[in-house]
Amino acid sequence: MNLRRTAALAAVPLVVSAAVAVTSSASAAGARQEQFCLVAGGHEQTVQRPSEVVDRLVKDTQSYRGMCAEYGEQLRLGNGKLIAYSVRKGSRPVSIGLIMTDGVLDGLPTDMPTDGKWCFDKDGNGTVDPMTECTGG
Repeated sequence: MNLRRTAALAAVPLVVSAAVAVTSSASAAGARQEQFCLVAGGHEQTVQRPSEVVDRLVKDTQSYRGMCAEYGEQLRLGNGKLIAYSVRKGSRPVSIGLIMTDGVLDGLPTDMPTDGKWCFDKDGNGTVDPMTECTGG
């Protein structure tokens, strides 16, 4: 692990600690509270803090605005991974999505799987191009 990364990882708990300390004085002053996902030590937790604290944490850590996501299994695809996630408010899903890592679209098969049953010679040239004139296998 290089020195710069070690220093960044060591700084995260300090930033979180400082932001939490500021929270008590800011909330006493009646600052507007904002919901965000606090990411620290590999764990995520949805919490509310004053907006100026959230601004600092989002800038200096991996924390992000809004509710925390729940992540599903990872699937290797191409030269990368697909990861499903969802965000819920109570039992109601608010959003669902996929995270694609770098390379997920690289190394995919280039030949369409087809058995030739669903093809049509669209351009009338006497041959069927499986990439442009066939569907599904």
